[in-house]
Amino acid sequence: MGLKYFVLDTETTGLRPGHHEITELSVIRYDDRNQLTRKIKPLYPQRADWNALKATGRTKADLYRGEDREKVVEEAVSFFNETEASPEERCIIAFNAHFDRNFLFALFKELKIPFPAHCWVDARSVARAWAKKLGIVKPKLSQASVLEFTKTKTLPGAHTAIVDTRNLYFFWKNALENEIDFLPYLKNIPHVIEDDKPKLSFAEMIEETSDEDFEGDLSIPEY
Repeated sequence: MGLKYFVLDTETTGLRPGHHEITELSVIRYDDRNQLTRKIKPLYPQRADWNALKATGRTKADLYRGEDREKVVEEAVSFFNETEASPEERCIIAFNAHFDRNFLFALFKELKIPFPAHCWVDARSVARAWAKKLGIVKPKLSQASVLEFTKTKTLPGAHTAIVDTRNLYFFWKNALENEIDFLPYLKNIPHVIEDDKPKLSFAEMIEETSDEDFEGDLSIPEY
């Protein structure tokens, strides 16, 4: 079937996945240009970093207007599953992809749901290759600068997921039309949900561990 592209962007309450949270998620299916955009109500709005809110033009009061994360994740999974492609064939295009991936993986892991796409391409890395092709020695790689030097159509309203995703869609369309080689930056990163096992006490762990697992003394040291 080949790769099916999904252009994606998130906005968050800060920079630390697992501590800060996603507040907005937007995904465009490249083939039919359908877009899913949802605001998410964080569990811990008090953890929001002021600089992150300032960048997105939101206040702490705005964070309470989102939808429950379980509902948004369910809708996102359904949106991905509307294509017949397998998770291995679904490819996420994101700017600074590791940032979005880490936050999404943290959210989906908390809900014990595997993320429904395994393939990732960092648009920023593709832009660096594009700059080299254009002869730009030290390109500025902010999203705004990338859109400018690649002469990509843009919409106003940066740092909202809905607009950033649409601008990234135009970038990706432009990159494909200009035959920019993205394969060196394509990464297969499945999201594996480990089975949760009940936590054992220290005594139980010692009891379940055989002598063959240790080369030395099994006695518990005194303090």
